[in-house]
Amino acid sequence: MDEAVKEAMRVAFAKFGLMTEPGGAATLAAVLTGKVPVEGRCVAVALAGANVDPANFGATVSKAR
Repeated sequence: MDEAVKEAMRVAFAKFGLMTEPGGAATLAAVLTGKVPVEGRCVAVALAGANVDPANFGATVSKAR
């Protein structure tokens, strides 16, 4: 799993209380890494997460940056 996606999963959980799967966090990762220009724009990011293994998710979000 890409580090940017892992960080997006951590951010989604820490800031919004959302448990996302890696594929569902990819859009947020693109925004957080600057791959999608958002400065000065109103942006919506779709997040998904119904298909995430709780143990793997817990291990991912609990790891320090």
